[in-house]
Amino acid sequence: AFLKVFDQLKEELIGDFQHLPGLSDGLKEQLTTYYSECLQTTVPGGKMTRGLTVVKGIEVLKGRALTEEEFFDAAVLGWQVEW
Repeated sequence: AFLKVFDQLKEELIGDFQHLPGLSDGLKEQLTTYYSECLQTTVPGGKMTRGLTVVKGIEVLKGRALTEEEFFDAAVLGWQVEW
């Protein structure tokens, strides 16, 4: 589930390149190609201990299992730590 959140965040980030003002279409394509490969290669390849600890920490603080929305929010925060 934690990796699925990464996939969603990566797609949203890369999708935003198309809306950057002042960049040529060619540059937008280069950014999309580069970051698609770079993020996939460098970000989820580790143990993800820091990011998963964020999710678990929030669960412990709440004293219960997280709802789907809470898990997503916690995972987004966890990925911010990982990146």
